[in-house]
Amino acid sequence: MPTTPKGSYRFEKPSHTGTELLILFAVLGDKSAVIENAANEPEIDRLISFLNKGGAKIVRKGKTITITSVKKLMQEEPYSIPSDRNEAVTFAVLAVTSKGDITVGPISEEVLKVFLDKLKLAGAGIEKLPDKRIRFFYDGKINPVNITTDVHPHFMTDWQANWAVLMTQARGTSVIHEKLFTGRFGYASELKKLGADIEFIEKKVSDPQKFYHFKYEKRKNYRQVIRISGPKELHNGVLTVTDLRAGATVVIASLIAKGESIVEGASTFERGYEDFPEKIAALGGRIRRV
Repeated sequence: MPTTPKGSYRFEKPSHTGTELLILFAVLGDKSAVIENAANEPEIDRLISFLNKGGAKIVRKGKTITITSVKKLMQEEPYSIPSDRNEAVTFAVLAVTSKGDITVGPISEEVLKVFLDKLKLAGAGIEKLPDKRIRFFYDGKINPVNITTDVHPHFMTDWQANWAVLMTQARGTSVIHEKLFTGRFGYASELKKLGADIEFIEKKVSDPQKFYHFKYEKRKNYRQVIRISGPKELHNGVLTVTDLRAGATVVIASLIAKGESIVEGASTFERGYEDFPEKIAALGGRIRRV
């Protein structure tokens, strides 16, 4: 780990959650702190904005965040929380995959830019509406599109599970390469239960220690790439939620599959999707919590 001044920390590789955690530790600390090579996700800027409105003294310049400690925080006026870009992506994928039509928002187009670019390549219909709303709809075809996850402003790791369901309906073969974390393809075996054609493949990279964001060890066998072939007509099954984003993925797959499916462990993904069954039901989906 590089040497940094006292009261400072430098990330070897940017960490979304790590940056937020250090900000929260430092804001009410005993001295100023500097975070170097900080992550650039918009949620971090929202956290900084929220804390500053409550009396914090936080300044970001590029990938450097300086926190001048304060004795207390006091919220004097309401703070408006922006729409969740992960939820927006989930509903966008659901609309296109089910050959439907949905409008989401208000949400900043900028926080979805890389997703919108990929969705256009996939052949989806996208219409930007007034008041920062975006319409997503099936436009007659779904094309296979490869993605590689990376830190902001690239394709989020939280989006790749949803993208996998979309690609099961694409005409052709697509590849998803996960750079940030290990074990993010737990949903693959669940989708295969419904008839999806998914297999793990090897993809050589010249410098894996530098390429991947996790601590890469040469002796370990990593499964970081999947290949999806489609389109496949999905059928019903009994599924298990492996993590938050994978949970939304198997629910989307169940909604487009023929027959009745059961998803166990729904509470795991509901912590990231408020009133999810109610919203799906309002869109016409046949779903109920038991």
